[in-house]
Amino acid sequence: VLSLLLFCVVVWQLLHFDQARLNTASRVAQLRHQKDFQLLQLPSNRALIHFHVVKPSAGASSTHMSDRVIVVSPDPPITIKTMVTEGVLQKMADACGCQVLCFD
Repeated sequence: VLSLLLFCVVVWQLLHFDQARLNTASRVAQLRHQKDFQLLQLPSNRALIHFHVVKPSAGASSTHMSDRVIVVSPDPPITIKTMVTEGVLQKMADACGCQVLCFD
């Protein structure tokens, strides 16, 4: 009985892990259609997104520019190296269901 229960738990965890990966891949695929970045696949299931330079508009509330920003999603982590305003980055992060972890 215990071995059957353990087997069920392992199968459930594997299915849950695959679903999380599919959800993240789906979000990234949706972003891929936007013209502001290109996605390059890296080893170890990591994704590197290069955003094109975005200059802040005249009425931008935030003019902080970052050349290295890390955005975290469940799997895989997404690293954004860019020159972009915080506001634009936050919109991109929200669009893929990610959170901005830090600005260098």
